[in-house]
Amino acid sequence: MGHLGPWGVSVFFVLSGFCIHWARLMDENRGIAFQRKAYAIRRFYRIYPAFFFCVILSFVLGKFYSSHLLPQAASNSVFAHLSLLSSFFAEHRVAVNNVLWSVVVECHFYLLYAAFWRRFDGPRKTMRILALAWLISILTFGISFSILPTGPNRVVLQNIFLASWWVWCLGALLAEWIHQGKSLKVSQRHGRMVWMTCLLLSLLIGLLPHPIDLQARRFLLPLLVAGFLYFLLQDERQDKFRIPFLMSLGAMSYSLYLFHPLAIWLGLYVEAEETWPAIGIMLLAGVAMAAAGYRWIEMPFVALGKRALSR
Repeated sequence: MGHLGPWGVSVFFVLSGFCIHWARLMDENRGIAFQRKAYAIRRFYRIYPAFFFCVILSFVLGKFYSSHLLPQAASNSVFAHLSLLSSFFAEHRVAVNNVLWSVVVECHFYLLYAAFWRRFDGPRKTMRILALAWLISILTFGISFSILPTGPNRVVLQNIFLASWWVWCLGALLAEWIHQGKSLKVSQRHGRMVWMTCLLLSLLIGLLPHPIDLQARRFLLPLLVAGFLYFLLQDERQDKFRIPFLMSLGAMSYSLYLFHPLAIWLGLYVEAEETWPAIGIMLLAGVAMAAAGYRWIEMPFVALGKRALSR
């Protein structure tokens, strides 16, 4: 079960790179040029309000009942998160909510894309920037091993945006390949076997012995996730997965990602002694919180962002 966290982060980063770059490609198809200001407004209203609310709520709840997901945090940790600087400090990185570090790193990816968006132009250029990001990742890990002792400071360096930007760029490359119609010469049956195999292998990485599992999560898992997503998107039978509940869950997946530690906190707080009732409470609370966050925070601010763009 502990492997599902890194697996979810890899999916989150690859999908984000795919969706952000795909949206730009679709805009260009409609004759809409990329504008940094419009891009910044859309990203801010889409990501930051729900993130802000989750940071404050996690901080308050952690004061009353802390756990490994919601530790008791100081007010300067809240500021570090809201200023998107928490991932650079060992004392702040996971001090408010154990999953929000990835959202902070995600925002750094958005800034990098705004700075280098012209380099994400066609499969070849995107492949080059992916190779550069991969080399930066290798260099970052090499420096962390060579100059820092085992401990929280090494963990910080190994989890900043420099270490995982290549995973995000991998998603952008997927978008380029699919947009260009570049598909591998495999049958639908074999393609289906490939994405199912990639999914299974990505989940089985958690069974590898340590420290092999750690290196596989860093450098192999994103490739398996990318393979899974690429061949799944090529599958003509993917419409069979368009189950209404799953579609709704996908729409509110950002709020689910943000608030699921709060749902776990609630399940343990209410039913700390009984496992299955606690799991039931976690699942119901997670979906309810995600639905509330999507309807009352995400969508109103997305609409507000659209109004700001129209002006």
